[in-house]
Amino acid sequence: MARQRLDPQLESMIIFDGVGINISKGKRRQGGGRRHRLRRFAGEQSRSGSWVLRGISAQIGAGESVAVLGLKNSGRTEFVRLAAGTLIPDEGSVSRRESVLPMVDLGRAFDRGFTVRQNIYLLGGLLGMTPERVEGALTQIVETAGITSNIDKYMGGASALSRQKLAWTIAMATQAKTFAVDEMLVVGDPEFRKRCLEQIK
Repeated sequence: MARQRLDPQLESMIIFDGVGINISKGKRRQGGGRRHRLRRFAGEQSRSGSWVLRGISAQIGAGESVAVLGLKNSGRTEFVRLAAGTLIPDEGSVSRRESVLPMVDLGRAFDRGFTVRQNIYLLGGLLGMTPERVEGALTQIVETAGITSNIDKYMGGASALSRQKLAWTIAMATQAKTFAVDEMLVVGDPEFRKRCLEQIK
């Protein structure tokens, strides 16, 4: 059975030990399907499919930035999700010193029927922020994302770019120490990307 550990005594932030992910045929991840995800959370291995990642061993230390490069469907997103703990390996283990904030498709958590303000509280809560912390960071979030004038408008009217920038800004407001990022630095204008990189550093 796959194992996940949170060990504050680890010297490294994240340790991959012989990790493998097997994707069932015809179910390559666009979310994977509810039944498939339940099997994975239960630690059950896929009975048929292909290994996207296998035999992966690596250590990521504090203060390090690691880029995972590869072709489409080469396992990059799976690696990021494994690091964050939102995906459980079929074999091997992933150990972490502390929680890792997953920054994978965060914009999908927004509800188009809610206002921008309501969505900030929604995503902030999903990322572990209390309502009080969201309230304290609200002004900075909307100013950084450039949506101050639209805060009480419905999210359905926001552009995809605005939603991506907002998701990133909310994630940064959590002040997490470790992030697992999947292709999110492509969002926004050069100045916004510069601010994102500065916040990570």
